[in-house]
Amino acid sequence: MDELPLNSAVRLPNQLPEVLNAAEVLEIGSGSVIGITVNGDETDARKVRRAFGPGPNATPEHVLPEWILLGYDIADRYFTSGISNCGYDAAHWKGLRARWGDRVNEHNLFDGFQPARKCLVEVEQLVKEHAPFFVFGVWLIPERPTIMADRGGDNTSEAR
Repeated sequence: MDELPLNSAVRLPNQLPEVLNAAEVLEIGSGSVIGITVNGDETDARKVRRAFGPGPNATPEHVLPEWILLGYDIADRYFTSGISNCGYDAAHWKGLRARWGDRVNEHNLFDGFQPARKCLVEVEQLVKEHAPFFVFGVWLIPERPTIMADRGGDNTSEAR
């Protein structure tokens, strides 16, 4: 089996058809496929290009209408979550929870981009060794997304 196309900076597959086909070939019977997007303005886009490099284009290039937004995470370039994986001491954790807890949803992700972006500034000051952080959208991809269903499941379909 050919190696999946991966983004060299973070080693994540970025070709949805190949990911779904690999899951079939490997007979992965349970679990969900998620999509990860980088969110922000042009300043954030420059920060992303510096951290990750250009990388190959993803397929699909945009979020598809049937994808379900689970929320937004704040993470470094290796996907260490600034929400849950940075080992804050009790005082910092208590403060973050007091300021941001009502904006974190049942998936332990931010419910909106703006609160995540605002918290990111605080997290970068608290955990400088992981900076820079990025706001990532986390999306649940249905079992048969449009990109696969359009052509009966083959991996040659184009994103719509």
